[in-house]
Amino acid sequence: MSAKSSLFINGLEMELFLGWPNEERMRRQIVSLDIEIQYPATPKACVSDDLQDTVCYRELIENLRANIGRKKYHLIEHVTQAAYDILKKQLPTTCQMSVSLTKHPQIQGLGSVTFHVQDE
Repeated sequence: MSAKSSLFINGLEMELFLGWPNEERMRRQIVSLDIEIQYPATPKACVSDDLQDTVCYRELIENLRANIGRKKYHLIEHVTQAAYDILKKQLPTTCQMSVSLTKHPQIQGLGSVTFHVQDE
């Protein structure tokens, strides 16, 4: 019997131009992404110890940074969906995925806000 398994990428920090007012969007700020990739069955890499038998998270991260880091965004909802779309294109169609993006806005008394997108 094959077990379900997941790969978690936790606390991936990225510097983005993000914010509704222009002045906030003029400087980069650090956001954090949490990504979960759910495999329909345990990847062959669990037995083979071969990178070709699984998803290379380094490639996912490098592609994400190359595509997300260059643009300017107004809303966390938009950038989270953009990250989801970029990552989803790189995964096998049998994988399920979720992405959460956390921002620490300069609002007194507010620690952070998070937006989450996931497969149905």
